[in-house]
Amino acid sequence: MSDVQLITCDTLLDVPADIAVCPYCGAALYVQFEAWSQEEDGSWSAENVHADCALEPDIRSDKWDAWSTAHSVMPYVYQLPVDQKVEKWVNEHYRFILD
Repeated sequence: MSDVQLITCDTLLDVPADIAVCPYCGAALYVQFEAWSQEEDGSWSAENVHADCALEPDIRSDKWDAWSTAHSVMPYVYQLPVDQKVEKWVNEHYRFILD
């Protein structure tokens, strides 16, 4: 793997639009990380990546219910393929520093 960048576990990454956008509204995506797996070379890769829509309103907002309803339709059909693509991209370009 060439051009792999080391990042910390608390990194918030913006997903480039040419990799993926929100499958529900076309907005930008970002990812935070909660799980990692150790590779054969000892490095750490992301596991179970879930991309979040950059337009997600605050849960206390009047806009939350409509946004949540629109962004939860058939997640295994719409969101899961995006998450899988984003996870592949992350693991092709990044490894994690676990303390």
